[in-house]
Amino acid sequence: MNLVIKDDIDEILKEDIEWDKLKEKTFLITGASGMVGKYITFSLLRLNQIKNFNIKIIAICHNRSKAEKTFEDFLEDKNLFIISQDIEDKLEYNEKVDYIVHAASPANPVQYSTNPVGTILANTLGTYNTLELARKNKAQYCYISTMEIYGKLETNYDIKEEEYGAVDSLNVRSCYPESKKMGENLCIAYKEQYRN
Repeated sequence: MNLVIKDDIDEILKEDIEWDKLKEKTFLITGASGMVGKYITFSLLRLNQIKNFNIKIIAICHNRSKAEKTFEDFLEDKNLFIISQDIEDKLEYNEKVDYIVHAASPANPVQYSTNPVGTILANTLGTYNTLELARKNKAQYCYISTMEIYGKLETNYDIKEEEYGAVDSLNVRSCYPESKKMGENLCIAYKEQYRN
């Protein structure tokens, strides 16, 4: 792990959070080699190093070689398991999972403008697949969304969650914010319908 990320992680771990609740737990993190997923994965690996928490991390990554490069210092770590698959494909992980963090999404404008269908599938089917796994495991679930769901707003102040901007659903670039917004709605639908 590079020194900047290590320093960031060490600062994160100084936060007044009940880290002990994570001891001996299993996390499944999609998009583990992306920006947000990487920081979460490194934070958990670092907790294992400094506090011996024995947290098991299932890192789901689209690109195995990128994941191995990202986590090269931890490839021999007994608590890190890298699985390479597209998130829109059904997750075939059959062991107990305590926490699922769904951070997989083509978040780069070049990616989602050249692969709009893949973007929509990652943000809808990928969310469905991870929610199903969470439901079966009675796992805690965290969906990583984006400010882009708010679209264009007429204001220059901080956006509040109850505000909704305009997203042009006929613009192919809208595949990202529209499908992320649907992912949020799917999370709420699961909570309402299954309440587990």
